[in-house]
Amino acid sequence: MEEGSVRVGVRPQIITKAQALNIQRENMELDIYNVDGYKGVGVARVVKKDFASDCHPDNDLLDYVISGSGAVEIDGEKFDVKAGDLVFIPRGSNFTWSAGVELLAIMQPRFEG
Repeated sequence: MEEGSVRVGVRPQIITKAQALNIQRENMELDIYNVDGYKGVGVARVVKKDFASDCHPDNDLLDYVISGSGAVEIDGEKFDVKAGDLVFIPRGSNFTWSAGVELLAIMQPRFEG
């Protein structure tokens, strides 16, 4: 593999739920899955318990709605979403998810907590 590749020295890995970083917050529960030695992309399972505004100035987000339905507001524009929808949130955007939505969040570059 070429020296400039992001995969140099990274081995195949399985990250179990027990190995994921679990964060409990008042408004959400997060399981963060990061591959050791690879900073390109991170994945998290997110369960929204209440409305909360957020912004990731350094991360583009792809949020896949695993279950539930509701709405997401991105920079003042509201979108209705349901299970099976994919939402792109550009870095630096202010966004708010409605409660009761379970997401698979793909972050580039990966979220460090």
